[in-house]
Amino acid sequence: MKYNVKIPLGDKFKTWLFEEGITTTEKSASSYVSRLRRLFFCVLDEFFPKKKNKKEIRPFHDIFNELHENDKETAAELLNAMRELAFDKRYSQKRTNIPEESYSDCRTALEKYIEFYGQNINSVSGKVSLDDNELAAIKDTIDTYNKKEFTRKELYDNIRFRRRTEGRYTGDIYYPIELIDTVFKYHHSEDTRTCFEEWLTKIVDKIQILIDKNGQSITFKKLRDNDFGLKIEKRKVFIYQQNGKDWEQVYTHTNEEGEVRPMEVAIFQSIDIDHKVAISNMLNENDYPALAKLTNLITDANFPKKGKKEQVKYLRGTFYSNNKKFLEGMVDKIKDDLNRLLEFVEFEMMDGHYNKKKSNK
Repeated sequence: MKYNVKIPLGDKFKTWLFEEGITTTEKSASSYVSRLRRLFFCVLDEFFPKKKNKKEIRPFHDIFNELHENDKETAAELLNAMRELAFDKRYSQKRTNIPEESYSDCRTALEKYIEFYGQNINSVSGKVSLDDNELAAIKDTIDTYNKKEFTRKELYDNIRFRRRTEGRYTGDIYYPIELIDTVFKYHHSEDTRTCFEEWLTKIVDKIQILIDKNGQSITFKKLRDNDFGLKIEKRKVFIYQQNGKDWEQVYTHTNEEGEVRPMEVAIFQSIDIDHKVAISNMLNENDYPALAKLTNLITDANFPKKGKKEQVKYLRGTFYSNNKKFLEGMVDKIKDDLNRLLEFVEFEMMDGHYNKKKSNK
């Protein structure tokens, strides 16, 4: 066995494939199981949480087998969530070690297995030997992949969080947004603290959403205020405008040449908010004296040269503490730079898989 993964009801699955007319030979039925093992080992084990609260978690296939023995309904629910995970990771060839032409066959095997498993579960209830971290990982995975509708507030909260964690620490001028977030968050003035949140909201307001294959777009500001403004249905994305009469399908650019196609994602987290003009270009093409001053201050300090996590931890902690008074005195100039940046920044909602392909060119 190339991949040491036990597939619950594996032999019964092969029989089912034959009886349903999906395969015509024992060999072809066995290939479905082989592909399923490969997908479990290379993708579902790889992308299912490995840690929770800094504690190790067993591989997905071990947890799934444990659930199968004692809680088949949760096993089926988790397996359905992993179907979406497998779809979501379809372009992660370097990490999955599954070529794109083989990946579709592996996913087809999973789809058939889920159909089979749903027909062959019963409500057996036993005591599972899963610890709290594994149970939490199961719940988080199911909740993440089952959530398909989003209010405007949920969208804004999610994207504001992303925008405050996208600092750039290379080039002639840094974009130290995590440091700026810290400076404003702990400022003594409530007006100063709220103005940064308002700036982030204005950023989200400007994000463009493609609503047809010709490139027509609306902005996030036009999403309806109440109920749900975005949903994912059968992996297609739809939005609802404030004065709209129905859901509208969302499209995405696939490359820099302007190709457009319907957006297909499993979860909202797979949607990127792409800079239409690279932020490094904007910083170089316009005058940002406060950001330039912060860049010089950072580079003169004991700033970690590598590791975004280490850099941000240093800026939010030691660097901020050592320069707090000076940084608070720069608030008005930082505001000016942020407002200038707001004039030029352009964002577009994009399928994250295509965005990463574009970024890697």
